[in-house]
Amino acid sequence: MTTSAIQRNEFFSQLRLLANDALHSTRQHGLILLDVDAFRFVNASGGVQAGDYLIEQLSACLCEQVKQGHICGRLGGGCFAILLPNTEYRDVVEMASGLVESVSSREFLWQESAFSVSLSAGLTLLLDSD
Repeated sequence: MTTSAIQRNEFFSQLRLLANDALHSTRQHGLILLDVDAFRFVNASGGVQAGDYLIEQLSACLCEQVKQGHICGRLGGGCFAILLPNTEYRDVVEMASGLVESVSSREFLWQESAFSVSLSAGLTLLLDSD
């Protein structure tokens, strides 16, 4: 497993491949979108360097928790996404819930400051009917 998220362009390439696969097969793939709540607060209170550090730490935290074969990507700002190839809806829900819970239970340290952050999550399945 990787400890950093792939960049936006690579993530969208992988998303296109899985969406095309779902369209032409009976396989379904999960997609989780994650957004750091109040990310601007971290930048405003700790500076851009604090925000960048938080993103690095958050990327490692998220990527550590995804299973082998899942794809963790950073879309920009405080937005991340996870692709779960060949998965069931309940597994996507469990993964999203676990990620949200894990992040909200951590403190991210920057110099003399500790930041507690939360995530908002949305999820869907890529199906042949999409």
